[in-house]
Amino acid sequence: MNSSADNDSDRSRFSGEVEQAESRFALMGSLPRMLVILALLIVSGTLYILQGAELYAWPAPLYIGINGLIILLGLPPVLYRAMRQTFGEGRLTTDLLMTVVIVCAAATGLLLEAALVVLIATVSEWLERTAHSKVGSLSQSFTISGTHVVHVREGEKTVDRPLEEVAPGQTLVVNEGETVPADGHIAFGNAQVSEAAITGESSFHPKAEGDELFAGSVVQHGFVEMKIDKRGADTLLAQVEESVRKASRVRTDTEILVDRITAVLIPLILAAGLGVFLFHYLTAPDKTPEVLRAALRIAMTVVVVASPSALALAAPTSVWVGLRRAAHRGVLFLNGRILEQLAGIRTLLIDKTGTLTAGRPQVVDVCGFSGVSEQEVLEAALFVERHSDHPLAKTITAYGEDKVGATDKPDKFFEFEGGGACGIKGERHIKVGAMWLMEDGREFTDEMLKWIEESKEAGRTCVLVADKTRLLGGIAFEDSMRPEAKTVMQRLRKLGIKKMVMLTGDGAKAAHQIAVDLGMNEYVAECMPDTKLHRVKKEQDRAAGGVAMVGDGINDAPALAKADVGISMGAMGTDLAVAASQVTLLKDDLESLYDAFAVSRRLVTSIGVNIFLACTLGLVLVVLAAMGQINLLTGAILQQLIAIIIAVNAGLFAR
Repeated sequence: MNSSADNDSDRSRFSGEVEQAESRFALMGSLPRMLVILALLIVSGTLYILQGAELYAWPAPLYIGINGLIILLGLPPVLYRAMRQTFGEGRLTTDLLMTVVIVCAAATGLLLEAALVVLIATVSEWLERTAHSKVGSLSQSFTISGTHVVHVREGEKTVDRPLEEVAPGQTLVVNEGETVPADGHIAFGNAQVSEAAITGESSFHPKAEGDELFAGSVVQHGFVEMKIDKRGADTLLAQVEESVRKASRVRTDTEILVDRITAVLIPLILAAGLGVFLFHYLTAPDKTPEVLRAALRIAMTVVVVASPSALALAAPTSVWVGLRRAAHRGVLFLNGRILEQLAGIRTLLIDKTGTLTAGRPQVVDVCGFSGVSEQEVLEAALFVERHSDHPLAKTITAYGEDKVGATDKPDKFFEFEGGGACGIKGERHIKVGAMWLMEDGREFTDEMLKWIEESKEAGRTCVLVADKTRLLGGIAFEDSMRPEAKTVMQRLRKLGIKKMVMLTGDGAKAAHQIAVDLGMNEYVAECMPDTKLHRVKKEQDRAAGGVAMVGDGINDAPALAKADVGISMGAMGTDLAVAASQVTLLKDDLESLYDAFAVSRRLVTSIGVNIFLACTLGLVLVVLAAMGQINLLTGAILQQLIAIIIAVNAGLFAR
């Protein structure tokens, strides 16, 4: 199974690398061709200026030869793309317009105009490929810069080796100022580490023995020896790169809509060009060849400036910029469609634990029942929990180790999903877990029920400890609220979130107080995973614009999967392919949730402005061209200028 998954991953990465290579090759090929065509066109234009109308009166071999060479260089790629898009993909594109104009111009003796349109088509191709190459730069910006030689610890010596030759399990030395070359954990040393390559945060985090390190991080103020856990394509940085690359391949709803509009516009533009030609030719007093050419020039200018190439770039350019902006802020979108969709969300469901809270509960109360001491409760709990990887078990172990010391090791150990754990040694049976796990013959006294109820009302998580016949006591945990939670909720409201619902396993009293403090519209207390799923469905039935669910990506998986947009919180160090969510927040910080919504809102605004500019400025050019106020060269320059304005506008929204 793993081998198959690895092969699929390798094929996916290989496919992405091939696409990037082909894009770079095509881009490099179109630039020299464009420069050669431009140089030849300058010579052809100079001849036309020197000879004037005489070029049409007699065959000029040099003039015809140069323009013919330009057409031979530029027409085949345009014609090939037009045929492939029209007949192979069933799409009408601007390449079809350019092909029609070039052929008509050349057939009627307008060789210079035909050559000019060839240059326009080549420049458009180069601009489009340049824009598409930015998709590769989205992921390339996450790669590790600098040397690929690493310092490997071999016994008492440190040996420099290429990164490709090291493997998981080996120990690397990373000195101050150096970039961490792989994922792993610190075996020795401590340092301040910047994880800006992944999260976008320029601040430094203290790291000591046992802490995780991620490829692309930079070590400052110290040095570390690290054990390699993952390298190369398996690192978190590589997964971020692959995630962004995949996201850029999926077209948004707006892009699909623009494609449909373009398919309708192409025949209309051709019809408009024909109409303009007939109008200018038929209304002319004389029907000379020069009048024919003049009418054809005006018609060609109309077709060229009406080309929707700028409109086609309006959405993709903004999406590419939006994906880059989000990724550099530690927010990964499944694809551009989700990035666009998030802007329409007006209802937000938020799981409390691990999202609104820090997700690091601390022991705040240990209570013994029926005369059992706190020491006995802790000793019994550690007998079981020392052997569990559950976060609460680790918290209990850390809290009780200094107070209890060594404990027996159970001969048998069991864990109950969503419930707790059990340890058995001889006649000793100890259970640690939820209340329902204890309901197998043990008696719950008023004292016990009162403690459990008071703990829940205070918003605490309770774990009960029992032996084979009775309840020994309980341990209560409390998780602190994130300091930025209230501010982020207020800022989200300003972005247009109309309804916020907090989902929590706390009792109603504690949930109510937290919801009021954070300004939530509603709350759902004592939630189970199926309760969250039901609430998502309920909100979807009555919410306009869709429902987003924010959770930790573990217990909230069903609700995240059902929501229109599922957002996983704090995924640093976990598998980025969180199947249940469409948005992954790498930083364990609510500010990144705000960033996700802010980038999405700015994306939609950017697309709207770009479409408005493309349509408005394009319409102005069409009117001027139809009136004969601008020539083909001027129209072509202005049309490309619109595309540049759109690209610049998209870039401004990335600031």
